[in-house]
Amino acid sequence: MISLNCITKSLARKTIFDDVSLTIETGTHVAITGPSGCGKTTFLRLIAGLDTPDRGDIRIESKLTSQSGRTLVPPHQRQVGFVFQASALWPHMNVVQNILFGLQQLPKSDAAEHLNRILSETGTTHLAKRMPGTLSGGEQRRVAVARTLAPEPRILLMDEPLTDLDSVAKTELAELIKSIVQNSKMTLIFVTHDLKEVSHFCDRNYVIKGAKVIALNG
Repeated sequence: MISLNCITKSLARKTIFDDVSLTIETGTHVAITGPSGCGKTTFLRLIAGLDTPDRGDIRIESKLTSQSGRTLVPPHQRQVGFVFQASALWPHMNVVQNILFGLQQLPKSDAAEHLNRILSETGTTHLAKRMPGTLSGGEQRRVAVARTLAPEPRILLMDEPLTDLDSVAKTELAELIKSIVQNSKMTLIFVTHDLKEVSHFCDRNYVIKGAKVIALNG
């Protein structure tokens, strides 16, 4: 469970969130919508621990992770995976090296077995030795998903992962994401501008409006 309690956050003197409280139950698939600049990415960054609230606190599975300008649990210890809008792959590492980066805590034999499973599940086995600069936009986004899933996060944050893809790549990646979330117990928080994507992936929809997070259903 993710709990945001009385969260206030400002950026560049603009109030992004004003006394926001929200609970997201474990295993639910939640969409966050709203216009550009409303705070959708900031919402994800607060949960991931990349930003801190000015006031209020955040708990993950009842553990206090952030509180009033302080990070109490660093991002890498939150079991949170983050797929950014830009794929953000390490350009000097090939696909395998990018994915293995998140598996450094495992023994080499376990990491190799885990790697092969992730490559197979995400349809990236044929890309294993390729460098990011040689991949298409859809392939880069697919590898970014694979890298994010490698450490087996409990929470998956996705920041408009289908944006700027052609129709074929978008459909293929959408089906991959749908399969992943349906066959796991992960909590999904999916940021999008496209309301069609909401029904495709998510059972709950929230919109950010007027520095509040408002439930549209569920």
